[in-house]
Amino acid sequence: MSPKMNADLERMISQAIEEDCPNGDVTSEAVISTDSISTGKAVAKGNYVISGMEVAKAVYYYVDENIRFNAFVKDGDPVKKGKVLFTVKGSTRSILLAERTVLNLMGHMAGIATRTNAFVKMVKGTKAVILDTRKTLPGLRSMEKRAVTHGGGKNHRFSLSDAVLLKENHIAAAGGIKKALLSFKRMKGKMKLEIEVRNIVELKEVLGSSVLPDVVFEP
Repeated sequence: MSPKMNADLERMISQAIEEDCPNGDVTSEAVISTDSISTGKAVAKGNYVISGMEVAKAVYYYVDENIRFNAFVKDGDPVKKGKVLFTVKGSTRSILLAERTVLNLMGHMAGIATRTNAFVKMVKGTKAVILDTRKTLPGLRSMEKRAVTHGGGKNHRFSLSDAVLLKENHIAAAGGIKKALLSFKRMKGKMKLEIEVRNIVELKEVLGSSVLPDVVFEP
């Protein structure tokens, strides 16, 4: 079955393959015949939370639709060192062409998921929720935010267009907390409002305003 691949995922995979193979895999083309068929497997080299399985499947499918991908775990699963994550079978050239992109993306995503999961475990039993930020690598935001959810975290706003988040620079440019909140009030349409405060004085100023935000953060 072909993987579900939205336009964003396909774009990222296309850019990654183009970066790694702009003019063909000259090594494989030099020494491996076009009719060579191989099998391969990915094995966990440590204990971590899996993320990137669906991405890996999509990469192989993008490179060669005839590669057979068989998964033994799913995104969000905790795995132990030595666990076989997936196997592939198909054109040797295609498998080798996709290999580095798959490993790079999976390693990056699993690292994020594992780190997120460590924080999730720290707040277990409380009402605290682990959120992500926009501090992502350019072009990889959707993958990285997906990895956060695989680790048990929650996604905050995806972009600057998703919510009004007043930070210290916005507050300073607007002329203070109260002016910033009043400016928000004049915006047309409904938009979620969040604000960061640095101390109890700023919190009291927020609570004393006629415009109350939906969420208050302490950075």
